[in-house]
Amino acid sequence: MRDLGISIDNKLTFVEHTNLIVAKAHRRANQILRCFLSRDNEILVKAFITYVRPVLEYSSVAWSPHSVGMINSIESVQRSFTKKLRGMSLLTYDERCACLGLDRLELRRLQCDLITCFKIIHGFNCLRSEEFFTPCGEQITRGHPFNLRVQHCRVDARKYFFSSHVITIWNQLPAEVLNAVTVATFVAKLRSCDLSRYLL
Repeated sequence: MRDLGISIDNKLTFVEHTNLIVAKAHRRANQILRCFLSRDNEILVKAFITYVRPVLEYSSVAWSPHSVGMINSIESVQRSFTKKLRGMSLLTYDERCACLGLDRLELRRLQCDLITCFKIIHGFNCLRSEEFFTPCGEQITRGHPFNLRVQHCRVDARKYFFSSHVITIWNQLPAEVLNAVTVATFVAKLRSCDLSRYLL
């Protein structure tokens, strides 16, 4: 089944959706490398950000993968594209990202999850917080006052759903990040946090 551009199977694994967007993104990335006369890395990266990355990130909060295979499959699009750029072939993937000013796609999905969580909890969108999260309450003695209760999940579809998997990382963010009063401030503070330990 396909709904709002996302392919959904009966087990909510989103394998089909991942395969579709990865194939589409690879095609677009290869077209950029074939059709652009310029070999300037800055121009090609801007084209990638404009025409390819949105394909891989559209509504990622709803389908963000948890398996190593799917995460690597999505990352392979940016990994392959950056390796074909001028002067990048001998560098590691992380070195290429640093030189080109790119973040790993997995990191960007995690940041998007946390930003969405912030918007829901602080009422910056139309979603009701109580439908997704349960505050820990006043009895919490450690951490910050924005701690959320970790939910018990019996099936993977629920365990890896946005409102479940984001809680552990949200609870470990510094209080000064979560005290942000605007989305822009939260985003700026979040980008200064080292989230690499949460990546595969």
